Amino acid sequence: LQIHQDLREELAKVKTLEGLADVSAQLKRRCQEEISDGKDGDEKEGGLPFPHWICQPYVRPAPKPPMTNGTHQESQVRKVCQKRALEDSDKAAEGMSKNKQKKRSRNPNKNFCPELKPKYLKCEQCGNPK
Repeated sequence: LQIHQDLREELAKVKTLEGLADVSAQLKRRCQEEISDGKDGDEKEGGLPFPHWICQPYVRPAPKPPMTNGTHQESQVRKVCQKRALEDSDKAAEGMSKNKQKKRSRNPNKNFCPELKPKYLKCEQCGNPK
């Protein structure tokens, strides 16, 4: 609808299925008139390989590499975006998640085992530990 912008505005205002069918019929009629007039391949607007009434994909151009002080930084970006090395198999054998391993490395003297934690008596009134 780059060519028929008035139909684009009508399509945006349509609220019913019948209105949508009406706009579609108008567009079909206009495109058929263009085909019969011979405008089918002479002038291709928008740089499209086919006439505008033929459905075709829009291919976006590739993004440009970042520029800093007039130089490309592709090599520096590639160096930063390297993958991490795989963890050692002995850490995986422990069966702990990475978060638990981090907690244990930060607090090596803390007791993380729930069975070995001290049990506190609960208050009869509120249920909190005494």
